[in-house]
Amino acid sequence: MITLLLALALALPSAAAPVRLALIEDTPTHSTLQLAQPLERVLREAGPDASLVGVESVPVYFGGPDYSFRLPSGIGAPNGEKTSSAAVLEGAAEVVFVFPAEPSLVEALRLASADPKTFRIADSIRLAIADAEFTSTTGAEGQTLLALRTRLQHPATGRMRSGLAAYYRFRWKGRDAAVAVIGRTFGGLGRLATVAKREAMNNPFTGLARGGTFGSSLSDARGRKVLDALEKAGLRYASVSDSEIANWPALKAYAAERPDGVQWLSANIVYSTAPSVTALSPYAVFEASGVRVAVAGLTPTRVERLLKINGLDGLKIIDPLNALEPLIPRLRAEADLVIVLSDLSSADQARLSTLARGLDLIIGDNAPFLSHTPPPATIIEEDDRPVFANAFPPLRAYDPALNLIEVERTPDDERVDWRVAQSAILLDDSINPAPGYPERSFDAFSITSSTIPPLLPDAREVFPASERAGGFPVYESRDFWTLAAGALSERGKAEVGLLLAPGLGVSGVGEIHEPYVRGWLGESDAPVIVALRGSQLSSLISEAGKQAAAEAAGIPLGGRPRFVVGGVDAKKRVRGAPLDAAGTYRVATSLAAAEALGLPQPREPMPGVPAVGAAVLDELRARAGKTSPADYRLWMTGSPLTAPGLWRLNFRDVGLNLRQTKVVRSNDFDPVPNSRVQGFNELLIGGVFKTDAEYLKSEFKWTNTVEAEYARSRIEPRNAPATTNVAANRLILLTLGTRRAGGIRQEWLARSWGPSLGFQFDGEFESAPGLKRKQVYSLFPGVEFFDGTFIRSLELAGIIKRDLGREPPNTQSGLRLRSVFSRELGPAKALLQGELWNNYFFLTKQDTAGDLRLEGDFNVKLRIPVRKYLSIAPFFDFYWFQLKTRPTRGYSMTMGVSIGFSRLWKPQYEDF
Repeated sequence: MITLLLALALALPSAAAPVRLALIEDTPTHSTLQLAQPLERVLREAGPDASLVGVESVPVYFGGPDYSFRLPSGIGAPNGEKTSSAAVLEGAAEVVFVFPAEPSLVEALRLASADPKTFRIADSIRLAIADAEFTSTTGAEGQTLLALRTRLQHPATGRMRSGLAAYYRFRWKGRDAAVAVIGRTFGGLGRLATVAKREAMNNPFTGLARGGTFGSSLSDARGRKVLDALEKAGLRYASVSDSEIANWPALKAYAAERPDGVQWLSANIVYSTAPSVTALSPYAVFEASGVRVAVAGLTPTRVERLLKINGLDGLKIIDPLNALEPLIPRLRAEADLVIVLSDLSSADQARLSTLARGLDLIIGDNAPFLSHTPPPATIIEEDDRPVFANAFPPLRAYDPALNLIEVERTPDDERVDWRVAQSAILLDDSINPAPGYPERSFDAFSITSSTIPPLLPDAREVFPASERAGGFPVYESRDFWTLAAGALSERGKAEVGLLLAPGLGVSGVGEIHEPYVRGWLGESDAPVIVALRGSQLSSLISEAGKQAAAEAAGIPLGGRPRFVVGGVDAKKRVRGAPLDAAGTYRVATSLAAAEALGLPQPREPMPGVPAVGAAVLDELRARAGKTSPADYRLWMTGSPLTAPGLWRLNFRDVGLNLRQTKVVRSNDFDPVPNSRVQGFNELLIGGVFKTDAEYLKSEFKWTNTVEAEYARSRIEPRNAPATTNVAANRLILLTLGTRRAGGIRQEWLARSWGPSLGFQFDGEFESAPGLKRKQVYSLFPGVEFFDGTFIRSLELAGIIKRDLGREPPNTQSGLRLRSVFSRELGPAKALLQGELWNNYFFLTKQDTAGDLRLEGDFNVKLRIPVRKYLSIAPFFDFYWFQLKTRPTRGYSMTMGVSIGFSRLWKPQYEDF
């Protein structure tokens, strides 16, 4: 009987071990302060029974039952005691110490932690309550050192580790009290290595990565240190993304040095001169659990913009689907399991899933949030799956976690039964980081003295609790990076700042000191200045706003980088002026942001500023301790850090025309039919200068206009007296002040309006023959509509005119209309611009034959760019006039083509 059973067992196929894959990817360390939210709620709802004295973020060291804190000098132990007891509230991973063990405070914290309404993101934390003892000593520099010992249900095991704590000092029911909330730490290469080693001992895996092998600005290390740590943790194959392109020389050096080490794969990075040849291996084939596995790498097309800046002009990135499809038959012939490894956008992953047949797994989807609870496990099963089927849905990767994939496949004739299991192990404080790996030190966040001014005030002073999710007074990453973008624009003398907005990594409560800001800034990139057209800047502002709205609604952003814009206020004004789609703006940004967002060249280095972080720190230090929380609120919502007022000089029309003709001949040439021979002597002098100098500050606008036109020709016909013609002879000086009173919905007409008062001098360069030189002074009380997208200014005013060119001087009153307009046309960016004005004077008994009842002018030009600010412009000018004493009208019309200069210049932000 035993022999029969053994024979049957040998005859049955043995169950093959699954193919195991693990994502061995960089996971930066970050921390949370989840249990600070219940404490904030308790303090808010206690009313007069609680008053906050101060909050500090301090480093904490812990291991087993022991915790120790280092408080800044000037802050003593709770109640000033050297030894005492405390209460400890233990959650799943965070711990809260309460000094002294006040029962009402402990119970309030327990109840608030269990209520889901307490948290920004609904949660419910059950707290176990126990006793603790602490002792305090004084350090060499005057800091208070607190050492606590308690018996926890789930103590942190292994070596001593560092983290962050929020230390609250307050009065509770008439007594001094303190609460220390121990932050929860996630991620880190050391934790990743610990879990990877444990999993490899249970069942070996093949380590994969979707790029990022040289780290990022948020990483605990950069460059080769990250790569060496990932390799030691088990990384074998990686696709190529931003990190690899930015570190291409290091990648090639490593590949030459370690041919058996990590192998990078990309099927769509090709040589520009030979698009059919890839710069790296497109795929690799290995065997695992008796299964032939092919891994193909794809690079996201967004990385294309990084090639040139990193000296890789000889490479280009082609469409991932077009690159992969020709490879699929070869992959299917060489492997049983075909995997695509990539950091593609959601749209490109969807294309692969729906259009490419013959793929099995696509590893590339990212969870749109950081995980703070164990991620879910998923299982996909399919029987009788054909070889050339669409891929399974893209597998989702969670962070911070070790993501594992197990694939079981059972051949069934020409088809295969599949089972794909995915799981993720959360990298939290329950995991002891492996020694010898890069590790974030929280010592950098320590504050030596409580008397050092913070760089940022407590968030509770800047934003009301009603504006913070769950009422939790902390700065969000968009708050900080918007402020940083504004600070960078100040340092770079730019109009606007633009920066990428990664997560802050380490949350801070209370006042934010320089160590925190340094940690948030990370290893800063080089600052650069770019010039953006108003239409481009408007699109970026709109996109940043949509990103913020999507995040507030919990909607993933997709593949586009997360970024902010600083220096644009809530009314979408730049330095006090509405955004001009046809204008040009000086934008301060980082090289990384310029590349990630595809900002145009040239990108000029910011003079005297080596790094973005240094510039931001300098600007924040200059304002620390002397800036109101209300100002920080404005800056964190986009307003510029300073509002000195904006000067705009609009050279609307600058041109010069000089011509002299001289003909020397005798009368013997009269029969010759040649215009040059029959011409006569002529001298033509003409020019035009029309410029507006505007100053904008807050709700005020001051406009100063100079308009000068002169054109004179002298003609000497043969055998006739010389004739002089003055076609243009005018000099106008106008100053106009306007106070903004409101907005206009019809933006083509105006975006602002307000009462105005103007004063004008209207004169001539020379007097007309037999008449006095014109000298007219006018006052214009009225209203101005301004800053429209087409109508730049529209003045409706009364007019009081004093004419000193008359004998005797004459005073008249009437109504006035003046409009200046411009609009960019077509892809050539031709500019249609012009001016219309009309003065109407009331009839009086003192009117004479020399008085005008109506006077106006309409002139328009179509400027076609020739080179930079030079243009060729066909123009039309029509001037009309009517007498008062008789219904007699007349006009003067001029048409032609001019070559001239025009530009809008902002002297505070641009060189001429």
